[in-house]
Amino acid sequence: MALANISIVLAQWGYKVLIIDWDLEAPGLENFFKDHLSIPKTNEKAGLIDLLISESKSSDTTERIHWKDCVIPVHINTLQAKVDLITAGVIDDKYYEKVRSFDFSKFYSENEGSKIIETLRYEWALDYDFILIDSRTGVTDIGGVCTVQLPDILVILFTPTDQSLQGVKRVALKAMAAQRKLPYDRINLLTLPVATRIDNTEFELTKEWFKKFEVELKEIYLKWIPENYSIDLKEFLLNSKVPYISYFSFGEALPVVKASLTDPTGMSYAYVSIAALLANKLDFAYLLLTDRSGLIKNAFTTDKEVNATWRKEIRKNVVKTVFTKQIRPFLTSKISLIVVLIILIGSFLLFNFISRQKFEKYKVEFLETRDSITAANNYRVDSLLRSDSIKNSIINNNLDPGKIALTNAQLELSKGARSENIGKNDGVFVTKYNEFSGLTEGYPWAATFVSWCFNHEVRFFRPSGSVTELESYFASNASNYFKYGENFFPQPGDIYFYDWKESRAIGIVESYSPNGNILIGIEGNSNNEENGVNYKVAKVSFNGKELSAYNFTVARVKRLISETYIEPIDVPAK
Repeated sequence: MALANISIVLAQWGYKVLIIDWDLEAPGLENFFKDHLSIPKTNEKAGLIDLLISESKSSDTTERIHWKDCVIPVHINTLQAKVDLITAGVIDDKYYEKVRSFDFSKFYSENEGSKIIETLRYEWALDYDFILIDSRTGVTDIGGVCTVQLPDILVILFTPTDQSLQGVKRVALKAMAAQRKLPYDRINLLTLPVATRIDNTEFELTKEWFKKFEVELKEIYLKWIPENYSIDLKEFLLNSKVPYISYFSFGEALPVVKASLTDPTGMSYAYVSIAALLANKLDFAYLLLTDRSGLIKNAFTTDKEVNATWRKEIRKNVVKTVFTKQIRPFLTSKISLIVVLIILIGSFLLFNFISRQKFEKYKVEFLETRDSITAANNYRVDSLLRSDSIKNSIINNNLDPGKIALTNAQLELSKGARSENIGKNDGVFVTKYNEFSGLTEGYPWAATFVSWCFNHEVRFFRPSGSVTELESYFASNASNYFKYGENFFPQPGDIYFYDWKESRAIGIVESYSPNGNILIGIEGNSNNEENGVNYKVAKVSFNGKELSAYNFTVARVKRLISETYIEPIDVPAK
């Protein structure tokens, strides 16, 4: 029920939504849309199990099915965008036999099932804003696909029983650990536990159980909620819970269609809250407690200026709240004032000492590598001393963030940055880049290298280990994002993306020659024999003869000004 209702809310906000019934053992997601579909015709349509069988190499005699052949449009007049459905499969006498006979282990080990699933995931993401997958929570082969390989955000529903609570906790922790071992480009798995079937009339029991929820699930929430925000997890769980409403316990009615969306005690109200959290990718989740209407407004507002104004106001409120609740009480006593003065004086002296040391270190380092880095002569490497110094230099001297990142990349190149062992993604350099983006040694580091070059002193954008996440960010948030064929002219310091071996690759432009159509860039995790940072040369042709095959795109990081500077609240906690 939750998935069906949230899909409608997201579509009402203008998002293109695909919903998939992956609960092969107990199918029937289509029944929630029986007022908008012909169920008999829907049951005759090929679905997920038919698609997987078709994609399997063991079914050479079966006619191939494309996933778009399985899509069923759900027509609801009030929706601003479309909702499409892929059912579990053709529901007939042979359905359960197909499910029982399909061997997921064999599908992965012998039929390249992992690549098939990854291709489907990529193609779905190209056509839709959200893909919501209904799956049984568990550690079976079927459930593992949905909890480990497919999701960016894992929403786990549970009921107020110890069995359910401990079960979802185990599944969530195992899923997060398993996804880190995937050979594919992924950010850290975000997990949102949601309490369901909560009877609002049982006040004392609700209070007791949600205290237990807070203790048991804290480990999961702290993976994406920074501790320094002092969010009351118990209140957060209460505000994101789905209440029990007896009327909707019968049949497959949709509360977001039939009930009020503004009644805090209703199921619709809860589904809107969860949809807002998902639409914001769990950013600013704490606003569910303080500014729910603002969180919802940002979820369906596509106007970038409105969003920027809202986020700026939120940052002001956060600073004000922290000062009111933490700093001001500390400053009320005379002893505290004396301590503060001592700390400020000591910090000032220490800052000056460290600044001088770092200045000499960077100055010597730059002079030693200057001859081998021709492009670096045009930029002020001296400004790499401190975060505040860089920010002031960019504002006052009109320096380009991309050129600073390029200088960092060239310096790393001159140091021989690389993996210690070929193909192992290890060593001091890789660890430095990956830990900066919240990842561990062994993780592919092309995206973390670019993130480090741009952000290790000043935050220009959210660091990430995912190439696709970075490209998606620039495509949706930056005006300077160009695709091949749009007459773009890459400049030194631009970030470029291109297709490489069934995934996306990333690098920083060092130079571009429009006459020879030659682009030279610096990449981390380059596929040369040393598996280290190296030059990456590619011919760029505006008529599409070469680079059209690589889906080449370029993003240019905007200049740092106070209105666009990303505060630490948008950066993953260390």
